Amino acid sequence: QDAQFFPLVAIANDTTGELEPKTDGVFDRILTDVPCSGDGTVRKNKNIWEIWDANNGVSLHPVQVMIGVKSAQLLRVGGLMVYSTCTPNPIEDEAVVAQLLRRSGGALEIVDCSKMLPALKRRAGLSTWKVAVQVTDISIQKQYHNEKGKIKTIDEMKQSGLEPFDATKDGARPWKRLQFFDTYLDYVAFRKQHPMRNGNLSFPKSMKPTMWPEEDEQIRKDMHLERCLRLVPQDQNTGGFFVCLLRKVAPIPDWHGPDTELKSQNKVNNDSIEKQPDDDNTADSPVNEKSKSTMSPEKTKKKKSIPASEKVVEYKPLSEELWTKISDEYGIKDVDHGGNFPSRNQLFYRPSTLKGYIMVPEDESKGPRMITLVSKSLANTFMRKDVQERLHVITAGLPIFKRNHRQEGDCNYRLNSSGIEYAKTAIFDRVISLTLADISNFLSYSLFQPTDQAQKQGKVFSPGIPLDKLCEKSREAARAGKHGSNILKLVPEDSKKFYDHFNTELALIAWNARRSISPLMHESELTMLKEQLIMVGLITETVKENELESHFQQMNERRIIHEKERAEAKKNQEGLSKEDVKAILENEDDETEKEA
Repeated sequence: QDAQFFPLVAIANDTTGELEPKTDGVFDRILTDVPCSGDGTVRKNKNIWEIWDANNGVSLHPVQVMIGVKSAQLLRVGGLMVYSTCTPNPIEDEAVVAQLLRRSGGALEIVDCSKMLPALKRRAGLSTWKVAVQVTDISIQKQYHNEKGKIKTIDEMKQSGLEPFDATKDGARPWKRLQFFDTYLDYVAFRKQHPMRNGNLSFPKSMKPTMWPEEDEQIRKDMHLERCLRLVPQDQNTGGFFVCLLRKVAPIPDWHGPDTELKSQNKVNNDSIEKQPDDDNTADSPVNEKSKSTMSPEKTKKKKSIPASEKVVEYKPLSEELWTKISDEYGIKDVDHGGNFPSRNQLFYRPSTLKGYIMVPEDESKGPRMITLVSKSLANTFMRKDVQERLHVITAGLPIFKRNHRQEGDCNYRLNSSGIEYAKTAIFDRVISLTLADISNFLSYSLFQPTDQAQKQGKVFSPGIPLDKLCEKSREAARAGKHGSNILKLVPEDSKKFYDHFNTELALIAWNARRSISPLMHESELTMLKEQLIMVGLITETVKENELESHFQQMNERRIIHEKERAEAKKNQEGLSKEDVKAILENEDDETEKEA
């Protein structure tokens, strides 16, 4: 979805279900990460050096302002909006924020983030800056180009008596030079001194007064641009970023009125500057197609359907049949049936999978790969089919159920760790209570990395704790519990200790197998939990490394025996060759690893 032309949002009426347009904000939070010149990412993207041009920021400034304006329009009063870029260029950073503040008429303010994220090293935003303009000397440019309009080869440059450079590697161009201007008036004066009809200099045609800092000192002071965050690579071994947190404190007055320009000497008549061709159209200059549009977002009132070639795969509501299977399997009652789990009408799926950067439709006969939970307001608005026909919904909601590779019984869906907060209050049939000592051992076994020697003996795909390593009460609870995905909680006496420290209930998603319990959570989540529990003194490292090493060796030995048994059975049943059996086993191992 083009952010400049994000449509005005209509919210469904709770009573009638009809969409009611909202002209001044519906979202509580908006992240406005705008397209930028990207030179803050030069540490990981070295090609930036070759294509860098000061005019990249010049061409993007109007687009960034329009996206910021649209974001502020969509923001609800009291809501927060983050404006961010990956460039240190002030005309893409503070200049855009300053224009948003001017245009909002006091409805936006910069939030003081000085006490947020104290470990994050940041620098204050700029209040003053110069604007760099890439000026083209047309006479020199012509000398470096041949009759076909292409840059000469190195040999041709030498024959012409020119200083040679490799156009395929060197990003610099001898006919371009940086010119810095303190104010917009200085820029206008310089342009008048070098008119196109008498001179050889060419300038970008998209220069705006809003690119320069506000010259009225009091207005500039009241903006509090120093509250913006500048993240510099060498401060904390990061990329270069600009971040500004804005709060909407009032409706924006006269939103559809004319743009508010600078209240200073920067406000001049642009007609006084002679119009000239844009020098960015040469063969060697990258053209940013998005920056060509100067249409105001308010002018795009006509609703257009998305072309079929650009459509993303739409979200679809979960069928009642599939929800019945899942809810019966986990003993869930939603709010529509007297329970406390969100309504089935808030569950959606997208019949596609992400391959690279492309969403590829997938076979729906196996069922949705992932089931997502969205808020009630989102379900009644953006997830509607008629809305998705006009609006790209790239991703939405919280993945709460995931399809298993192998179906066991009528339901082949397991719990997803990101939905634990909803699952723990609605699922009671699949809960295994452990002690803090058991949780400590569970984390140790789940996070242990075997030595190279142990790894060479065979792959271990699902690390977890053997049931015989749990206390007797926990072990019996696990064996009495259902096979498959379960919720791990603490026994009452330990649960109170945990709540006293963290003001919440511990709940983990795990797979209850025949001999062990394995985590269905990301390693980083488990690591963080373990560190927090050790820090407050609730657990200690009790399992010795040699014991863990021995456990993994036993698992590998058991795995080798199991593989031989499978191989022999397949050979006897199907009369396959050893090579065929090996290929089948390797394929099954790959599938097992993917599932784990």
